[in-house]
Amino acid sequence: QGLRELCSRLNACEWAGQQLLQLTNRLRGEVPGVTHLPGVSESVRRCESCCDDLLKYTQEKLVFYELDPFLVTRLYAPSPAAPDARLVTMLRAQVEPILREITHTVAPRKVQPLLDGLLGTLCLAFAAAMELPGRSFTPEHEDCMHADLDRLSAAFRNLLPEEKVIYSVRVLHSLASSACSGGGGGGGPPNATG
Repeated sequence: QGLRELCSRLNACEWAGQQLLQLTNRLRGEVPGVTHLPGVSESVRRCESCCDDLLKYTQEKLVFYELDPFLVTRLYAPSPAAPDARLVTMLRAQVEPILREITHTVAPRKVQPLLDGLLGTLCLAFAAAMELPGRSFTPEHEDCMHADLDRLSAAFRNLLPEEKVIYSVRVLHSLASSACSGGGGGGGPPNATG
């Protein structure tokens, strides 16, 4: 399923839960003696659970299925200096269109949780990709890696609370600095020339 179909399913679950809540409130207000509707409450809970499952599935599908080929085969391979190997390439071509689709398609109440999870999952995948074999980092790569991470932050900054974005990406800045100074990153030898 594509992003649009997943967003439609998420919206349908959200809509069903809202309709059940409205029905419950209307019955309580219009039918004397109706105070508790356990079946409806359970249905609303199931709608919310389904929404949560769809959020998680969508986040993981986008990162680990749609973005994964770039993250695994191209991100910083063999080094950040390689043509089209930078994170900014993926952001422009894939992530930014996904963010636009989400903000224009998903029910307003579910946009922020979806984007929050997407950012977190993307940060985890980025950190893991830096450790893959075939990547080498030198001090000369540090500026471009930080520029990529700044672009990642900028892509999410107007969509999520700024503190959340800064907190999520901060650890990646530390990992990039460490990798470029020879403290880790990549399966290749530290500080190998790229």
